[in-house]
Amino acid sequence: MRAYERIARLAASLVEEGGYLVLCSCSHAADLTKFRAACARGIGKAGRRGAICYTGFAGADHPVLPQLAEGGYLKALVFRL
Repeated sequence: MRAYERIARLAASLVEEGGYLVLCSCSHAADLTKFRAACARGIGKAGRRGAICYTGFAGADHPVLPQLAEGGYLKALVFRL
Protein backbone atom coordinates (compact mmCIF):
# COMPACT_ATOMS: atom_id res chain seq x y z
CA MET A 1 0.00 0.00 0.00
CA ARG A 2 2.92 2.35 0.69
CA ALA A 3 4.09 1.97 -2.91
CA TYR A 4 0.63 2.86 -4.27
CA GLU A 5 0.51 5.86 -1.93
CA ARG A 6 3.94 7.01 -3.13
CA ILE A 7 3.00 6.63 -6.80
CA ALA A 8 -0.19 8.62 -6.23
CA ARG A 9 1.74 11.36 -4.40
CA LEU A 10 4.38 11.68 -7.10
CA ALA A 11 1.91 11.49 -9.99
CA ALA A 12 -0.57 13.95 -8.44
CA SER A 13 2.09 16.63 -8.40
CA LEU A 14 2.40 16.34 -12.20
CA VAL A 15 -1.30 16.71 -13.04
CA GLU A 16 -2.66 20.14 -13.91
CA GLU A 17 -5.57 21.59 -11.95
CA GLY A 18 -8.77 20.01 -13.29
CA GLY A 19 -6.77 17.20 -14.90
CA TYR A 20 -7.22 13.48 -14.48
CA LEU A 21 -5.04 10.97 -12.66
CA VAL A 22 -5.49 7.28 -13.52
CA LEU A 23 -4.13 4.76 -11.02
CA CYS A 24 -4.30 1.00 -11.57
CA SER A 25 -3.51 -2.13 -9.60
CA CYS A 26 -3.08 -5.74 -10.63
CA SER A 27 -2.45 -7.09 -7.11
CA HIS A 28 -4.93 -9.33 -5.32
CA ALA A 29 -3.31 -8.19 -2.05
CA ALA A 30 -4.65 -4.67 -2.69
CA ASP A 31 -8.41 -4.91 -2.39
CA LEU A 32 -10.39 -1.97 -3.70
CA THR A 33 -10.92 -0.36 -0.29
CA LYS A 34 -7.22 -0.43 0.61
CA PHE A 35 -6.16 0.65 -2.88
CA ARG A 36 -8.59 3.59 -2.89
CA ALA A 37 -7.43 4.69 0.58
CA ALA A 38 -3.74 4.50 -0.36
CA CYS A 39 -4.32 6.53 -3.52
CA ALA A 40 -6.34 9.16 -1.63
CA ARG A 41 -3.62 9.45 1.03
CA GLY A 42 -0.96 9.93 -1.63
CA ILE A 43 -2.97 12.60 -3.42
CA GLY A 44 -3.51 14.36 -0.09
CA LYS A 45 0.20 14.20 0.76
CA ALA A 46 0.89 15.91 -2.57
CA GLY A 47 -1.23 18.81 -1.31
CA ARG A 48 -3.99 18.00 -3.78
CA ARG A 49 -7.64 17.07 -3.58
CA GLY A 50 -9.24 14.57 -5.89
CA ALA A 51 -12.68 13.22 -6.62
CA ILE A 52 -13.11 9.69 -7.95
CA CYS A 53 -14.98 9.93 -11.23
CA TYR A 54 -14.55 6.32 -12.38
CA THR A 55 -13.80 2.92 -10.87
CA GLY A 56 -12.95 0.19 -13.32
CA PHE A 57 -12.39 -3.54 -13.21
CA ALA A 58 -11.42 -6.31 -15.61
CA GLY A 59 -13.48 -6.73 -18.75
CA ALA A 60 -15.94 -9.50 -19.53
CA ASP A 61 -13.10 -11.60 -20.98
CA HIS A 62 -11.60 -11.83 -17.46
CA PRO A 63 -14.47 -13.07 -15.26
CA VAL A 64 -14.20 -13.30 -11.47
CA LEU A 65 -15.31 -16.62 -10.05
CA PRO A 66 -17.19 -16.46 -6.73
CA GLN A 67 -15.08 -19.32 -5.37
CA LEU A 68 -11.82 -17.50 -6.27
CA ALA A 69 -12.03 -13.94 -4.94
CA GLU A 70 -8.35 -13.41 -5.85
CA GLY A 71 -9.45 -13.34 -9.49
CA GLY A 72 -10.76 -9.80 -8.95
CA TYR A 73 -7.29 -8.33 -8.78
CA LEU A 74 -7.54 -5.87 -11.69
CA LYS A 75 -8.83 -2.44 -10.71
CA ALA A 76 -8.48 1.17 -11.85
CA LEU A 77 -9.39 4.52 -10.32
CA VAL A 78 -9.73 7.81 -12.16
CA PHE A 79 -9.44 10.95 -10.03
CA ARG A 80 -10.19 14.48 -11.16
CA LEU A 81 -7.76 16.74 -9.34
